[in-house]
Amino acid sequence: MKEFFVRVPLIAVSILVILSSPLSAPCQEAPGTSLTKLQNTFLTKKTELDASRLDKRAELLKRYGDVLTRIKQSYQTAGKLNETVLVTKEWEAAQKGELQTWPATATPPPDLGNARKVAQAELEKIDRQHGNDLSELGGRYLKALEGLKTTLTQAGKIDEGLAVVKEIENLNSLLERLSEGRGTAGFKRDLPPALRKDLVVYFSFDEKDGNVLSSSSETPIKGILEGTKFVPAGKVGGARYFSGNRDRVALSSPLPDSKEMTIALWMKFQGDLKTGGLFADYDEKNANDMTLSLLDSKTIHIRADKTGGVLMDEVKLRSNFSDGWHHLVWVMESDKSTIYLDGHREERVAKTATNIGFHKAYIGFGHNQSEWTYFKGEIDEFMYWSRALSPNEAAQVFGLISDNP
Repeated sequence: MKEFFVRVPLIAVSILVILSSPLSAPCQEAPGTSLTKLQNTFLTKKTELDASRLDKRAELLKRYGDVLTRIKQSYQTAGKLNETVLVTKEWEAAQKGELQTWPATATPPPDLGNARKVAQAELEKIDRQHGNDLSELGGRYLKALEGLKTTLTQAGKIDEGLAVVKEIENLNSLLERLSEGRGTAGFKRDLPPALRKDLVVYFSFDEKDGNVLSSSSETPIKGILEGTKFVPAGKVGGARYFSGNRDRVALSSPLPDSKEMTIALWMKFQGDLKTGGLFADYDEKNANDMTLSLLDSKTIHIRADKTGGVLMDEVKLRSNFSDGWHHLVWVMESDKSTIYLDGHREERVAKTATNIGFHKAYIGFGHNQSEWTYFKGEIDEFMYWSRALSPNEAAQVFGLISDNP
């Protein structure tokens, strides 16, 4: 997250360049047609969002500059030359609409460091909201285009329909590039309040440096890296690559006892039966575990036979998850478990299950019915709730971080 703010200006410019480009070549239809109206409405609203973002950033940096001026005066009064020079450079950068680039090892004096953290958080909030707003706008535009395509096709206006198809293709390409830009810049989706309820762990895997991952949940649980490699181009921002050979992420504290739970994550599976372990909450001294593993490109193993549970099953899915990024959700209720892949319900298992007792949890590690295995591939956006998500919530989690609006 530290690097986000020193890269903000470049990333912001790249996103604005992308969004300033026309979605397609000038439409050949006469002005006033439905497609032209939709294009103009979208571009007008997008321009308004871009301008609003720049105005908010400028206002924030102006206020930050005022704070820096007061800090500089206090350093000058105290005769602190080095600190005065440092805050002066920070002030000059803020006047240009950016933050000063510091070496990763630099430690600012407390007053300046605290002020910078506040500014960083506010800038991130502005940019994150801008990315969310653009995605929502693009989603509404896409829905309108799909409706127009259907109407034109039903009316037999094939050429006009093909023009809409081309616009849809360009829009999807734009949304994909926007998603990549947002991830590179460190944008993260803000979960709605309902989805934050009982969210125990949320690792975005955007942190490049260090051996400890922070969770975006309200709990103090962190992730201790045991191997794994940072991948800058994950599903959203960074991800973690697991080699299948003892790489995993250990949770710093036990998960809470719960009769229900939900696991959601993005994965890019590159392994086999012996390298499919995704998650485990267990104690090696006992045979009662909760674990999730991939057995092959269409089969998963789920187990939750802790206190009061008997779940241990092999689930065959209709979809293949070995061809790139896929979103997997396991919703475990006390009497049944439901598996979702890429937002669609795949299978339901009617067996009792719990996650009560024997807590020692890992990501990238699980049991395949016969042995413990380590995951091979990439994992991104890992979330764990101590409750069962509803079908609508499970689909919503997929939609929050997806190429599809």
